[in-house]
Amino acid sequence: MIVSLHIKKVFLWLSLMCLLTFIFQPIHAQEKPSELISASFSDASLVEVFQLLEAKTGRHFYYQAEWLKNYAFTGSFTQKKIEGVVDNVLDKTGLMSITIEGNFYIVPREQVARHLKKMNNLFGRNGDEGIKDYILIGKASDIGKYSKNRVTGKVTDGANGEPLVGATIQVMNTNYYGVSGYSGTFMLEVPAGSYELKISSVGYENQVLQVKVLGPGTLDVELFEESHALNEVTILSEKVDRNVTRDQMSIIELDAKSIKQLPSMIGERDIIKSFTTMPGVKSVGEFGAGINVRGGGEDQNLYLLENCPIFNTSHVMGLLSAVNPDAVTSVALYKGHIPAEYGERVSSVMDISFNGHNVTKFKGTGGIGIYSSRLSFETPLLDKKFSLKVGGRTSYSDYLLTKMPDYNLQNSAASFYDVNAMLSFHWKNNPLSIYAYRSYDYFKYAGDFSYKYGNRLASLNWQHIFNPSFNTSLTAAYSSYNLANTKTGEALKASEIQSDLTYLSGKFMAEYTGFSDQTITGGIQVIQYRINPGERQPVGTSQIEPLKIQNELGNEYSFFINDVIRLGAKLSFQAGLRYTLFQNVGPQTINTYLDGNTGNDTLGSIQFGAGDLVQKYQGFEPRASIKYLLNESSSLKMSYNRNKQYLSLLSYTSISTPEDVWKLSDPYIKPIIADQLAIGYYKNLLNNLVETSVELYYKKMQNLTDYRNGAQLELNDNVETELLSASGQNYGIEMMIKKVQGKFNGTLSYTYARAFKQTHGSNFNDKINNNKEYPSQYDVPNNVNLNLNYQFNRRVRFGVTFTYASGRPFTQPEYIYYLEQNQLVFFSDRNKYRLPDYHRLDVSLSIDESLKKRKKWKGSWNFSVLNVYGRDNAYSIIYRRDTPTPENDYQVFSMYKMYLIG
Repeated sequence: MIVSLHIKKVFLWLSLMCLLTFIFQPIHAQEKPSELISASFSDASLVEVFQLLEAKTGRHFYYQAEWLKNYAFTGSFTQKKIEGVVDNVLDKTGLMSITIEGNFYIVPREQVARHLKKMNNLFGRNGDEGIKDYILIGKASDIGKYSKNRVTGKVTDGANGEPLVGATIQVMNTNYYGVSGYSGTFMLEVPAGSYELKISSVGYENQVLQVKVLGPGTLDVELFEESHALNEVTILSEKVDRNVTRDQMSIIELDAKSIKQLPSMIGERDIIKSFTTMPGVKSVGEFGAGINVRGGGEDQNLYLLENCPIFNTSHVMGLLSAVNPDAVTSVALYKGHIPAEYGERVSSVMDISFNGHNVTKFKGTGGIGIYSSRLSFETPLLDKKFSLKVGGRTSYSDYLLTKMPDYNLQNSAASFYDVNAMLSFHWKNNPLSIYAYRSYDYFKYAGDFSYKYGNRLASLNWQHIFNPSFNTSLTAAYSSYNLANTKTGEALKASEIQSDLTYLSGKFMAEYTGFSDQTITGGIQVIQYRINPGERQPVGTSQIEPLKIQNELGNEYSFFINDVIRLGAKLSFQAGLRYTLFQNVGPQTINTYLDGNTGNDTLGSIQFGAGDLVQKYQGFEPRASIKYLLNESSSLKMSYNRNKQYLSLLSYTSISTPEDVWKLSDPYIKPIIADQLAIGYYKNLLNNLVETSVELYYKKMQNLTDYRNGAQLELNDNVETELLSASGQNYGIEMMIKKVQGKFNGTLSYTYARAFKQTHGSNFNDKINNNKEYPSQYDVPNNVNLNLNYQFNRRVRFGVTFTYASGRPFTQPEYIYYLEQNQLVFFSDRNKYRLPDYHRLDVSLSIDESLKKRKKWKGSWNFSVLNVYGRDNAYSIIYRRDTPTPENDYQVFSMYKMYLIG
C-alpha cells in the first residue's frame, strides 16, 4: 500500500514512535496469527511483492517507494510463514521490517539506528524473529574477497552534529578497536563476520551496536549526552571508566556541564582558578593571575583561547580570570604528557574552546554577581549555514574595595570588561570559525599609581576533511597585550610607562587515521614575537626624563609529529617529537662583558641591524607515554616530556602584576628546558562509582632565571645584569579519590610537592645562598582540597569546599645596622622563611534552572559564604620604608602582611 508522500512520512514516523511505546508496555496487543504463504517471484519489484502479500493475507505494508526502487526479488515459497517470507525478501537490501499489530513497516536499517539510537538492540536476541538484530556493513558480493575489511565512519554528537574527538570504537571480545580523530572520523580493519561494537566518549552514553561486516563499508554513529546527569553533580563529566581507559595521563578535562557546576571562587565561577581544586595545581592566593602547575611559574603555562594565546589571564590584579565561563564549552589542562602539537611553554597547556558550530536555535544567558554581570547569546544565521556567539562581562567592583580591611584598598578603584565573539561557517567538509576577544582593566591604588591594561585576540580556524581517514586544519592567530602604568605618588617624579607584546602565529596540522591501530598527527608552526619592554613619559609637572627601552623581535619555527599506537585492547603507546628553531633578530644593541659574565664590567657593545641574527637556539623536544590496562578497573601509565620555552616573564615577586615584563631569549638568557617523568596508577571501585588515582612526577629544569639582591627590572636596558641563571628540580606525588555518582558526591585530593632552585655561579655576586639549593617561590609542600556536594533534588544542591596549603617561602630582614643615622637592612638567605599556612572553608547553596523544557526564561541562584571562619590568609609580605611615628615604633622600615579575604 502506497500513500501520499506527506501522509506517508508522518504516518511512518508516528508508527516508529508508537513502536517504542509497545516495546515498554507491560501488556501487548494480541497479534494476528501467522499465515502460510505459497508464491513465486521472478525479478519482481518489492512494491509488487508487497502488493501480492497484502492481497493474500490482508496484512498492510507501509513504506516509502523511494526506499524500494533499487531492489528486486526472485524466489519462491511453499507454505511458509509470512514473517519468514518478508525476512527473505528484505535480506541483503539494507531494509528491515517492524511488525505492529500484524502490519509491516518497512524502513532503512541505517535510519532506524540513527534516529532511534539503540533501536536494533531494544529487541534483543529474543525479539521478533522477523527482525534482524544487526547492521549490515559492506556488500554481499564482497564476502570472502578480503582477509580484513576496512570500516570507516564518523562519530558525532547526536544533539548538534559536532564531531567527537577521542571516541573509542571497540570490537568486543577481540583486540580490534579504533579512536576517532580531530574530525570525528575513525577506521577499523576486521575480518568478515558478526560483531558487537561499543562506542564511547567523554560525557556521553555508550552506544552498543550489533553489526555484520560483509566487506569494506561505512558506519556513522551518533552519541548522546549521559541522561543521568540531571540528578548527579560531578566535577568532571566523563565516561564512567575514562579515568582508567584513556591513553592520556596527567590531564584534567571539563565540559560545558561541568563548568556550569564549578564551585564559586570569590563568589563567582572562575574557569582558570577552579583548577586549583585539582591535585598538582595551585595559586599564590586570592590575588595573583594564573596558576602554578607542579611547581612551575605562572609564565610557564600556555593559555589558549580558540588556539590563540592570552598573555594576561586576570582581571582586577588577579581577583578573577579574564575568561567568561558562560562562553566556554570545554577546557583541557595538560600538566604532564603534553602532545607534540603543543609547544611554547614548559609546565602546562590549558586549551579553552568556545565551539560555535551547529547552533540550532537562539539562546541567551546572563548573570549578576557580587562585582560583575555577564550576558551572552548564540543564534543560527542564514538557514543555519552560519552561527554567531557573543558574550561579555562588565564590573561594578569599586564598592567591593571599600569593604576591604586595607585602608589603601578602601581608597582605590577598579573596573574591567571583556567581550568575545565567534562566527562559525557550517560547510560540510570545510568548517571555518573566526574568533575575537577583547579585555580591558583599570586599577588605581589610592593616590600612588594606576594600571590600564588589556588583551586583544583574534583567530581563524579552518578544517578540510578529505575523507574519513584524512583531514587537515589551518590556524592563524593574533594576540596582543598592552599596559599603561601611571605613577603619581610624587608630583615631581610622576610618569607613565607604556609597554606591549604582540604575537602572530600560523599553524598547519594534518591527521591520518587510515590505520586501524594508529592515529598520526603532524604539522608545522611559525610564531613571531614583538616586545616593547617599556617607554616612559613625564606626567604633569614631573621633571623626570623620557626613556625608551629597545624593542625585541623573535621568530620561532616548529615541526611536530605524534603517533598513537594501540597494541591490542590493553596496551597503547604515544610517541611525539617536536623540533624548534628560535631566532632573536635585530635591530638591537647587545652589550659585551668580561669573560661573558653579565656580573662583570661592560667591555663594549655590538650593533645589529634590522633583520640581523642576534642569537639562535634550536633543538628537539621528544615525548612519549604508555598505558597498560591491568584489568577492567585499573591501569598503569607512564610518560616522559621535554619542553622548551623562549619567552619568560620577569617579576619581582611570586605574585604576577600587570607591570611584569616579558623577555625573549637572547645571548645571555637561554631558553628554559624542562624534562618531566611521570608514572600513575588508576583504579575505579564499586562498579565505577568511585575513581582513585596516584601520580608521581619528577621534573628537571635548566636555564631558570632568578634575581640578584636589589635587582632593578623596570626600564632597564641591560636587564641581563640583574639576572642569574639557575637550575631547578620539582617532584611530588598527587593522590585523588572521587565519588562521581549519587546524591552525595565529591573529590578529595592530597599533593605532596617540592620545588627547588640552585645557582652555579663562580663569583660571589653570581651566587644565591652560596650556590646551595633553596626553595623556589612556588614550593608548597602540602596541599589538601576537599569538594563535597549534596543534591537535595534535581535543582537544589549544597556544596562545601575546603583548601589547605603550606605557606609559601619568602625572604625577610633579619637584622638592622645603623651607620651615621642611616638604617641598613640585612636580609636572610633567599626564601628562608615561610608565610603562615593557608586554609579556607567556603559553603554554597545552588538552585539550578527550571527543568521545564518549554519554559522560555530560566533562572538559577547561588548563595555563597566565603572563608566561613574568617581566616586571615596572607598572600604576601611587604617590607617598605615608612615615616617614623609612634604608631610604628619610630621604625624607618616596616613589614606588612597583605591579605584579601579575612
